[in-house]
Amino acid sequence: MFSLVSEAIGKVLPLATLRYAALSHVEADEGGSRNEFLALAPSTMCGQLAAKVSMDDLADRPARALTDGEVAADHRTRNRSQ
Repeated sequence: MFSLVSEAIGKVLPLATLRYAALSHVEADEGGSRNEFLALAPSTMCGQLAAKVSMDDLADRPARALTDGEVAADHRTRNRSQ
């Protein structure tokens, strides 16, 4: 799956420029290439709950858990807990 998705992303932007991997939640059957994308992106972000219940257990490295309303480094992404 990683090769197909990364090829599609590569048509829009060079994978070498990927800076963030932002994950809103995790589905066990949809995260097969998660760690391969995390290896490309120097920064990984997710919500507090996703970090506690899944990301810290499934990912090769811990994600930065954003607090409610926190604005990410690019100033365009805001975490909103529902």
